[in-house]
Amino acid sequence: MLSELISMMSWTVTQLNDYVHQLVAKDETLQGLLVEGEISNFKKYPSGHWYFSLKDEQSTVRCVMFRQNNRSVSFPVENGMRVIVGGYASLYTRDGAFQLYAMSLQQQGRGALYEQFEAIKQRLFQEGLCNAERKRKIPVFPRRIGVITSPAGAVIRDIIQVASRRNPSVDILLAPVSVQGELAAREMMDALDALNAIEDIDVIILGRGGGSMEDLWAFNNEALARAVAASRAPVITAVGHETDTTIVDYVSDLRAPTPSAAAELAVPLRDEWIQTIDLTVEHMRRSLRQRLERTNLRMANGVRGLYLHAPQTRIQQAGQRFRFAVQSINQQMEHRFKLRQQAFNMAEMKLLAFAPPNMLKRGYVLLTDAGGNRITTSRQATPGQPVTVQFHDGYAHAVWQEEIYEKER
Repeated sequence: MLSELISMMSWTVTQLNDYVHQLVAKDETLQGLLVEGEISNFKKYPSGHWYFSLKDEQSTVRCVMFRQNNRSVSFPVENGMRVIVGGYASLYTRDGAFQLYAMSLQQQGRGALYEQFEAIKQRLFQEGLCNAERKRKIPVFPRRIGVITSPAGAVIRDIIQVASRRNPSVDILLAPVSVQGELAAREMMDALDALNAIEDIDVIILGRGGGSMEDLWAFNNEALARAVAASRAPVITAVGHETDTTIVDYVSDLRAPTPSAAAELAVPLRDEWIQTIDLTVEHMRRSLRQRLERTNLRMANGVRGLYLHAPQTRIQQAGQRFRFAVQSINQQMEHRFKLRQQAFNMAEMKLLAFAPPNMLKRGYVLLTDAGGNRITTSRQATPGQPVTVQFHDGYAHAVWQEEIYEKER
């Protein structure tokens, strides 16, 4: 009976949250608020909504500003900024979380932590501790890496996992410290001194996971930053998320966006280096082989040059040129003789063609007088003069009877 009574009087968590939500919603004072404070742990989500905390010296309240409201904000919102939030307070019943729903933001200036951050940063820059030329290169093949972080966090596990995958032969030495709170900076400085006292530590990783500006404040300690800058071994910092920047990031030799990225930057991928070494060796072999081939070719050309300029070679070449000249002269003389022979044969054929016997065969006759003299013109003959007509196959006797007239010209 008692248990049934208790069951009837008990509330569910949802009923409790709904009741408180109604109480807060009915309070008119909480429906139109202007709350001044410093922004912390500011995050933008892909949905466009903003989530952050608003704090002062003693308290913190969660805030949300939905996309349709934050579109009217005309200035970039950053952690450490002092603002006046206009909106209403309510209870988010699902999580039982009291939070401020921001409808407007008005900038008031920088918060105390942000001003302190900027002052330390300015001093270190003026002293040159943040200059790029002061920073040292990370060793290409580290054998032992010191890690300064919390032994209970995911940072050391991520670093060991990444480093072991990339090069199992690299040793990881953990210097366990607190990464948050008043004693964290002092512990990290002592860890730096301890690791730098070990001669075979090649590089140091200083890091922790993400958090608000307050959570990461130990890494903004000026004394810690100076200890990082004075470290014997190069220091890689990996504090918070990629968007978080602390003072030690400015003075370290290399800043990594995440602890896993720090391990990747510190530890080379062994298989890639083995492949690179193999390719380099093959390239050296090929270059050496090509150089030997070029040297042998130069030597062969040198020997050929000596042979070509030797007296015996020159004599042989001169004799060969003389034989070529004699052969060329003989060929030219033979060619000219053939041409003359052909011309002679043509002339002989022409002469034979106009010889008297051949002319008689072509139908011409030869006239001679009684004394055997040739009659070549009409003036040499007179009427009644006996003549002899010679054909190619015999003779005929005739008398010149007709009167001869001279051909008109």
